[in-house]
Formats: sequence, C-alpha cells, structure tokens
Amino acid sequence: MFQTMTSQSMNYVIRTLAALLLLSGLSTSAHAQKVTPGTVDVVPLVAAANTARRISIAGMWPNSCPPGGATVVSETTTSPRTLLIRLDEVLTLIACAQVLTPFSVGLDYTPTTPGVLHISVLQASGLMATSGMLGVTDGSSANANLSGTWFDAPSVGSLFMITHSVLQPDTMVGSWNLFARDGQPRWYFFHSSRRTKVPYVYEAQTYEYQSAPNPDCPISACPVPGFTGKQIGSLRVTALTSRELIVEHWLKGFPSDVLVQRSAMMRVDL
Repeated sequence: MFQTMTSQSMNYVIRTLAALLLLSGLSTSAHAQKVTPGTVDVVPLVAAANTARRISIAGMWPNSCPPGGATVVSETTTSPRTLLIRLDEVLTLIACAQVLTPFSVGLDYTPTTPGVLHISVLQASGLMATSGMLGVTDGSSANANLSGTWFDAPSVGSLFMITHSVLQPDTMVGSWNLFARDGQPRWYFFHSSRRTKVPYVYEAQTYEYQSAPNPDCPISACPVPGFTGKQIGSLRVTALTSRELIVEHWLKGFPSDVLVQRSAMMRVDL
C-alpha cells in the first residue's frame, strides 16, 4: 500500500512539474520574441485636454497566441512625456504555433495635460512592441491643418506652401514664391513659427536665399548647392477658414518694419 501511494504521488509530481515546465517554456518563448513593429492609431489624434481618445494597436505577433487586450501602465511626467501601455498576453498550457499572427487591440484613454504625449507599447517582458504619439492642446489652438499649397486669389500671383505640424499645431514651415519688381521670380522661406494670443494667427521669420552665379546652369532654373540665406523680415498668417488665409509680410526697416505685402490665399484642391 505504501509503495502504491508512493508511485501515485511520484506520478502526480512528475505531471505537475511537466505542466509547470511547459507553462514556463511557453511564457519564455512568447516573451523572448519581439513583436514585428506595428501601428498605433489615435482618434482623435489632436484634441483639447480631457478629451477621450481611442488608441488602437495593431501588428504581427510572433506566435499563434496574440494578446487579448492592452492596459495603461503609467503616464510619465519627465521629458519626453510618455504613456506606457502593456499588451495583455494570454498564457496557455497549449503550445502556441511559431507562426506570425496579426493582432489588433484597443483601449480608451483621456489625457489631461497639454503637449505632445509619446506612446510606448510594451510586451509583458518589457520589450518594445511599437510606438506612436498624440497631441493635447490647451483648447485655443487652431484645429485646422494648414498643410498644403495655397495660391494668391483670384489669379495665381504667388504660391504659398505650408507644412503644418499636426501634433504641434503652433509649428509651421514653408516657402512663399513671389515675383520681384523686374518680373523675375524669387522665393522666401519661413520657419520658427509661433501662434499669437489670437487663435488662428501665426507669426514667423522670413529668409531669402541666394547663390553664386553658376555658368553650368541653363537659361531655365536649376538646383544649385551652396546657397546662403539671410533674415529679411517677418510673416503673419491669419487662418480665416480651413480654405482661406491672409498672408502679411513685413520687411526689416528703420525705425520699424514696413508692411510690403498683403495677400488673400485660397487652398489648392488636389
């Protein structure tokens, strides 16, 4: 009787250890493999503080046991501010086939502090799975994205091209293509923009670029390296709507800058 009980006990111990080793092996195997970089989509991408966001995470999992969800771990206050999200991995005693498996999970989050919030998505092991960003405004920033090409209405007297940051809506960079008094084309470049206290009004410094004569350049224009630039004035952009701008340009002068250009711009439909 004693020997029978001992044999049964040993069999139970062996089966238990085998199950634990299998579980450990599966967990280690799943954690040791890095997720193929995926995507992080935020809706809405930019909104005022205390606006709920839907964060969707998608990618390829290294085996047939993809995560069943995602959980917010913390939001750091150090720079850069980061929202840490952990994928909820599913532990199972059934062996997971080593095959890439698409997955998609989502969660809701409501940021409260204005600024750009970086998103880091981690596996349970701490390995980085993917990353993204979202923008939080103070409620007075312009909601319209001004990126694109604009022309001087009613005729194409000049072209105004803007790249407008979605995540940092105060930031714009671009160029303004004009004509000089003698009819020759010229262009200005602007950056380091800032939004004024009035919503939808931006200001930026303007620069003019020139280069040395190039005898190898044909009569028509050609790209020339080694240009030099100088600040010549300042620009003010007033976004009346998402399709209408007023652009004002001041040249440096003494004792004060001089307004030399005021144009109504319409967005080019593409």
